[in-house]
Amino acid sequence: MFKILKFQENNILIYFSVLLIILLGLIFRFYNVGYENLWIDEIFSFWVTEPNLSYTETYSRVKSTESIPFLYYYCIKICNSIFGYDPIVGRIFSAILGFLSIFTVSNLCKKFVNNKSYLLSLCLISLNIFLITYSQEMRVYTLTFFLISLALIFFF
Repeated sequence: MFKILKFQENNILIYFSVLLIILLGLIFRFYNVGYENLWIDEIFSFWVTEPNLSYTETYSRVKSTESIPFLYYYCIKICNSIFGYDPIVGRIFSAILGFLSIFTVSNLCKKFVNNKSYLLSLCLISLNIFLITYSQEMRVYTLTFFLISLALIFFF
């Protein structure tokens, strides 16, 4: 895990604080992930990603209900065909992407600044209530945030 963020310090306090912040980010994203019922926009996402539909039918449903790219819906459709057609599957997929975005944004901050300010960005991303809330919804926002941070890493 520490090789992903490319730490250069040998300080155990920094390692422990980073591990604690990442663990808190993981817990907050997965805690009560299926507590609420589906919102109306999540119902559209659930309806679009039915595994019994063909990919062309899924594509036509996405185009008729949403005006966003359909990569997220195809990923959810694959997860639904593997793990079962349940709303919790889509929410867990989004929570995993939200958790992975902690690493990508921290790595991005580490590329910009070579001091310990990545700890602040790690803390802000892990404990941000808006990112936690969107990570628990079956919507495209978490994938967008993850892919943008990943694209910026490869760009810089």
